[in-house]
Amino acid sequence: VSDKDFLLFHSSGIYMASHEHHTSTKLSGAKWGRVVAAARCPGSLDQLTVFHEDGMYIVDIPSGSHKTLTSGWTVGWAATRATIHDPSRPDVLYMFHDLGLYRVSLADGKYERVGRDTWSGARAAIFHPTGTIVFHVDGTFRVQLGNGACENIGGGWPGARGALSSGPDSALLLHTKGAHEVNLATGECTQVSDATHWADLVCVMPLAPDVVATGAVCRYW
Repeated sequence: VSDKDFLLFHSSGIYMASHEHHTSTKLSGAKWGRVVAAARCPGSLDQLTVFHEDGMYIVDIPSGSHKTLTSGWTVGWAATRATIHDPSRPDVLYMFHDLGLYRVSLADGKYERVGRDTWSGARAAIFHPTGTIVFHVDGTFRVQLGNGACENIGGGWPGARGALSSGPDSALLLHTKGAHEVNLATGECTQVSDATHWADLVCVMPLAPDVVATGAVCRYW
């Protein structure tokens, strides 16, 4: 596994994809159509903690195999629209949810609400030092994770499916109508592909050593 690889959680299985070689390999036929979020397991670069509507699972990256951590309905994270990890807070995940922005402890699952806004219109998000960028049906928002304050810096993205870092101030936004390069400082964008197969994307996990977590596309619109 290299920092050019991605682990894809798809409705038909788990795939290892190489950005460098433009290839993909199916690791497991287990269906992952209801993944909510995934995070690096503490102390292990070869495993992920995966949040699913049916529970939490530990997934082995090289093989795609998994084991159950918890099962059954827990705290209602199915309505999570986007998930963000702040490098300065390695112990928590931030969940943009229908009911608000939540700061969730990775150690015990306890959570607290941040700010007053609700985020049912969020479709994807990516961390940036000046504020997390949220791709929303009504605009492109810069959100401060400390207090939930936000500002609109660009147009709406109702078809956004996932966002990947492509540089210090840029992201590749995967969309139902193609892929777009987005300037995270200004909100400006350029379409780089018109491929439409991203409509079926469930979750994409960059495997670079500094990537800790990712969120899945929400199934509830």
